[in-house]
Amino acid sequence: MWRRLLAEAVGTFLFTLSISVSHFSIFDVPGTYYSAYAVAGSVVMFMMMTGFTSGAHFNPAITIGYLVRHCITQKIAFSEIVEYVFYIVVQMISAIPAAYLAWGMNRFAMFFDLPIDATTADAFFAELVYSTLIVGCALMIGQMNDSIIIGTVGLGSAYFGGILAVGLISGGCFNPAVGLAVNIAHSTAHGTHMDRTWLYIVAPALGGAIAGVLNCIFVEELKAQKKRNSVHAEDS
Repeated sequence: MWRRLLAEAVGTFLFTLSISVSHFSIFDVPGTYYSAYAVAGSVVMFMMMTGFTSGAHFNPAITIGYLVRHCITQKIAFSEIVEYVFYIVVQMISAIPAAYLAWGMNRFAMFFDLPIDATTADAFFAELVYSTLIVGCALMIGQMNDSIIIGTVGLGSAYFGGILAVGLISGGCFNPAVGLAVNIAHSTAHGTHMDRTWLYIVAPALGGAIAGVLNCIFVEELKAQKKRNSVHAEDS
């Protein structure tokens, strides 16, 4: 298990670092949009780098989605539940030094908080909806096609689209580990922006749980369709 935990630690660390250092670009492109490219590309790279040894979650919301799906669709052993909990703990911890390192590299500690024109409800539902989408894509990896590489591209696209769609409403976090880590680093630097950190933990986590339930429904239908198609192929 330690190898899988190491993969989650390394992947989450690098993922958080990529998000944190790309918050502002040298081309003066608004950080929200520039980071979409870095996040989408990075998630594919880090999934490939770790070889999917741990499932390549790097996001507690995705781990929660897997846990919910397994609890619904099959008997899950206590040891598996413990491992998923360890995943979440490792993710939350490993993101913090990455946020501090990004602060040192950028001379700026990024943070997630509400834009001026957004309300807490706006940001919460933005994070909830797109976290559900992102986790749903992650749970579908390997379900529709034998190639998991196609799934990584789909997941990267989900992050990319989510940041572009609601980045100016919520900041486009979708990851409790990242949201907590960068706000801790920013609070250390400036003593601000911790008040609504709960939003970037609770909304993505809830979205992950919803995605786990939805995935059970979609995968069941997908299996039924594959079964019908195989029967039709044999008949023909």
